[in-house]
Amino acid sequence: MDPVIAYIRKDLKASADPTTQASFQRFFKESVRRYGVNVPVVGKIVKRYWAEIKFREKNEIFSLCEELYRSNFCKEAFIVSS
Repeated sequence: MDPVIAYIRKDLKASADPTTQASFQRFFKESVRRYGVNVPVVGKIVKRYWAEIKFREKNEIFSLCEELYRSNFCKEAFIVSS
């Protein structure tokens, strides 16, 4: 696993808010994996790590995106889509 993935996940866990986590589920009928991080906070995480990886080769960036998608966490997919 690329260290950037580990740092992203660490930041998401550190930014988790129990209230947000609990209220997020009400938008879905099925159970979803969630950290409970507000969108503005995720945006800051995106900016921080995009600055680190934007100069990498495209196939390497796509590989990172695929790894985040495979986790099935909503906010990791949101990061990829940002």
